[in-house]
Amino acid sequence: MVQNKRFGTEIDKLLKNGNTYSIHKDNNDLIIIEKKYTKNLCLKIALTCNYPFGSPDIYINNSDYCKYITSHGKYMNEMLHIFNIPCPCCYTILNNWSPGYYLKDVIEEYETNLRMFNLMVKMYYIKKYINKRYSNKDDKLILQIIINYLE
Repeated sequence: MVQNKRFGTEIDKLLKNGNTYSIHKDNNDLIIIEKKYTKNLCLKIALTCNYPFGSPDIYINNSDYCKYITSHGKYMNEMLHIFNIPCPCCYTILNNWSPGYYLKDVIEEYETNLRMFNLMVKMYYIKKYINKRYSNKDDKLILQIIINYLE
């Protein structure tokens, strides 16, 4: 079980920001930290006895973080390719873990990726609409103009 001063300090910092987390120990002696964003969206962080020297395990709605992201392939793969964005699973804090990272960093990265994912889904449907409505237009160019406008 994770028992160190750093863990307590990290939890205090997370709670100071006014966020609500559920923290408990499961049957395998893992510390589980959960944050519900909506009724249908829950982030779960599982800390092993190796933390902070080993990365936490991250789950979204009880699915492994990367499996969850890639399971939405129809939206993500096409948009990632169009905008030349590298695989969101390959360049995560979890894949490059060091004790210099904190739970706060993992949560911030997840929230950033969640915003990107939501944007990609919207862009997917915009592209689909453009292709259907304006078959002679360069949908990649139009999507890039929209992205530039939104930034």
